[in-house]
Amino acid sequence: MTTLPALHTLWLHEVRSAFRPACAAGATVWDRAKAVTYLRERFIPRFRAEREAATNLVAILQLAQANPLWAAGDVVEAQVERLTRLATFHQKADEFRIAAEELNVALEDWCGTLDVAANQVRESDLHTSYEAQAEDESRGLKKELRAREEGFTRPVIIRR
Repeated sequence: MTTLPALHTLWLHEVRSAFRPACAAGATVWDRAKAVTYLRERFIPRFRAEREAATNLVAILQLAQANPLWAAGDVVEAQVERLTRLATFHQKADEFRIAAEELNVALEDWCGTLDVAANQVRESDLHTSYEAQAEDESRGLKKELRAREEGFTRPVIIRR
C-alpha cells in the first residue's frame, strides 16, 4: 500500500520536472505556456481533489490543526494564479522562475501539513464522523416521513 507521503514525494518530483524547462536560462514564452498547461490540466485537478479530501479531515481535526492546512492550500492557489498571469509576458521570465520556485515551496508545505494532519486522524475517528453524518441524514429522513404520515407536506410553489 502506498502512503500519502510517498505519493506526495512523487507529485513534488513531477511538478519540478514539469517546470524545469520553463525555468531554465533561455526559456521561451512557449516553455512557460507548457508549464501553465500542465498546471491547468494535471496540477489543478489533483490539488482540488486533495483539498476536497482535506475538507473531510477538517471536520475531524482540531481548529489548531485545520488552520495551517487551509493556509497552506491558499498559498498554493495564489501561486498557481500568479504563474498563470506571468506565463505570457516575455519580460517576466525571472518573475516566473521565482514564482515556480515559490510554488514548489508552497506545495511542499501543503503536502507536509496534509501528511501531518492525516497522520493525526485515527481510523476510528473516520468511522465516528461518517456514522454521525449518516445519523444526521437518517434523522432528517425520519422527520420528513413522520410529517408526511401526519398529512403535512412541504408546500409546492408553482411559478408561471
